[in-house]
Amino acid sequence: MVRAETQAFMDEKLAYNYFSNEKNVSLVATLGEAETLYSAGANIKEMAESGELNALHERCQSLTDVSETLYISVRDRLENILLTVHGKEDEIYESLKADHEIEGLLKHDSSDASIRDSLRSFIMVKNVSVANLTTLNATKLTDKSVVSLRD
Repeated sequence: MVRAETQAFMDEKLAYNYFSNEKNVSLVATLGEAETLYSAGANIKEMAESGELNALHERCQSLTDVSETLYISVRDRLENILLTVHGKEDEIYESLKADHEIEGLLKHDSSDASIRDSLRSFIMVKNVSVANLTTLNATKLTDKSVVSLRD
């Protein structure tokens, strides 16, 4: 009985759920949400009646979907670039080890690498490139090709 009367009151006083643009407000709404909906200005009510609010909701959802898709695309491209750079760096490290017998050079971990791991290791002290540069700086090499890499 109380539920039915409360729902009838909400249906009468709150014609639209302006947050989701649904035609009614269910009893699942919090008291705070109901108060906010009840105190909506005339312009919001007019937008809901005309369908303009629904169009705004659809546009926001569309922009959200597009931005998520673009974010994932950029993230994937960055991951591919980082993995390519890591591969090329590892080739240089192997060459330095073989040609100049430099010990202590690290390789990038290519097992199940992801951009989050790559970015995290880039930011953290455990950055392979920085560690190898430190090793090279500590090495007394006179070979011009290695010195130019180091400098």
